[in-house]
Amino acid sequence: MDPLFAFAIKEEILRNILKTHNIVLVIGRPGTGKTVTSLKVGAELGPVCYFNGGGRLSPPSDLPEGVTVIDDMNGFTGATQADMLLIVDAAHRLSGKDREVLNGLTGPDGGRVCKMILITPSVMDAIDFLAFLDVVVRFRQDTAEMLVSRLRDIHNV
Repeated sequence: MDPLFAFAIKEEILRNILKTHNIVLVIGRPGTGKTVTSLKVGAELGPVCYFNGGGRLSPPSDLPEGVTVIDDMNGFTGATQADMLLIVDAAHRLSGKDREVLNGLTGPDGGRVCKMILITPSVMDAIDFLAFLDVVVRFRQDTAEMLVSRLRDIHNV
C-alpha cells in the first residue's frame, strides 16, 4: 500500500473518531505515525496542547501551526478549555504527579474537560487509563483500525 494513502486513511479514521469520542488511545509500534497523525488531525480541529510523557523524546521538529508544547501537566491545567485537545505522547511513562493531573482533568459533572489523545505502544501500557477511555485505535504500518469502542460501556463506568 502507498504510504501516503495509508497516512490519509489514519488521518480520516482519527478525524472521524474525534468527532464523537472524547478520550482516544492510539497504540502501535514505533514509526507507525501515531504522533504525527495525532498532531496533524488535532491542529485541524482547533487549539492543541502536546505533552511528552516520556520526557526523553523531543516533539517532532515540524509541529503544525496551533500546537502548544507544554513541559508538565501543571502547565496545562490552568489553560484547560472545553474546545482544546490534549495530546499526551508516551502516556505510559507519565510521572506520578503528571498522572494525577491527567486523571483529575474532569469537569463539575464528572465528564472530561477537554478531548484527549493518549499515545502508547500497546493497550497493556495504558492499563491505568482504561477506565476512562472511549475508544482504542491501533496504528499499523499500512493502515489503522478501531479495536474497541465505548470502553465505558464494557466497564460499566
